[in-house]
Amino acid sequence: MLTPEQKAIRLTGIGGSEIGAIAGLNPWMQPIDVYRRKVEGYEEPDNAAMERGRFLERGTADWWAYRRLATLREVGTIVDPRNKLVVCTPDFLAKPSEGAELDLSIKVPGPRAWLDWGDDGTDQIPEAYLAQVQWELIALSELHGITTSEVAAPIGGDLRVYRVPADKELQGLLLTAAERFWRDHVLPRRPPEPDGSEGYAKHLRARFPGGSAVTVTASVQAEEWARRYFEAREQKVEAETRMELARQCLESEMGDATKMVGTDFRISWAVTKGRPSTDWEAVCEAAKVPKALVEQHTTRTPFRTFRPTSMKEASNG
Repeated sequence: MLTPEQKAIRLTGIGGSEIGAIAGLNPWMQPIDVYRRKVEGYEEPDNAAMERGRFLERGTADWWAYRRLATLREVGTIVDPRNKLVVCTPDFLAKPSEGAELDLSIKVPGPRAWLDWGDDGTDQIPEAYLAQVQWELIALSELHGITTSEVAAPIGGDLRVYRVPADKELQGLLLTAAERFWRDHVLPRRPPEPDGSEGYAKHLRARFPGGSAVTVTASVQAEEWARRYFEAREQKVEAETRMELARQCLESEMGDATKMVGTDFRISWAVTKGRPSTDWEAVCEAAKVPKALVEQHTTRTPFRTFRPTSMKEASNG
C-alpha cells in the first residue's frame, strides 16, 4: 500500500504502472485514467486483482529470494534526478548470492493470464509490465546503478522468472510519450480525446454533472459522430440478433447436456443456484413498516441519461 507521502510524490510525474497506458501498451488502463489521477485526483477503488497482488506479493518475493539465496530491500517511491517525470515504486531491490543487485518486480497473474507470458527464463512478459520495468530501470540506473530487472510470477503452480535488461531505445520512446502527455494534457488540464473506455465515461460524468436547460445546435463534427452512433447501434442490434439465433441453435443441439466440446471451443450450459433477490417493498409491507420511515432511509442519486433519437425514429414514433 502506498503511503500519503508516496501518493503525493506520484502526482508530480508518471508512475511505472501508468507509463504503459500513455504509450498505448496497457490493455487495462487508458490515457484518460492517468489524466484523471493527475488532474482530477481520482483514486481507483480496490479490486480482486489489486487484492491478489497485495497479499501474494511478499510471498512470491520470498519464494524468489529462497531460490536465489538473495536479500531483499525496499526503497519506496523514487524520482529520477535527470527527469522528474520518471516516478516509480520498485517492489524490491534484490542482491542474489551471485551477481549484481537487480530490480525485482513481482506480478501475480490471474488464472487465465498465463497465455500472455512466455517461457521461464525469457524476457517475454506482457507489454504493460515491460514498459513498467523499463521505466523503473531509468531511475534505478541513475540512483543505484541497476540495469537489469527480474520479473517473478507464480504461474501454473510454479514460479516463473523473466530477466529483462535495460533497453535504451524503448526507454527513450517512453520518455518521449510521457513528456508529450504531460505537456499536452496535464499542464494545460486538457483531457485526451475520447477513447470509448469506461474510464472516459466516468470522466465525462464527473466533469459534466448536468443541470443546465440549454439546447445546443450540433456542429459539423457532432453531426458526423451522431451518424456513426446510429449506424453502430443498428449494427449492434443486428449482431445481437445473430448471436441470439446462434445461441438458440446451440442450445437445441445440446438438449439436456451440460457441456459441448468443439474443434476450437467449449460451451457449458449448466444449472446454477441463481442470485438471491429480495422484494424489500413486500417485506416492509408485511412487517407493517411506516412509509415515512421507508422514505427516510431511501436515497436517490441523480444521474444524466443519454437518449439519442434519430429523425427516422422520431417520424415512426
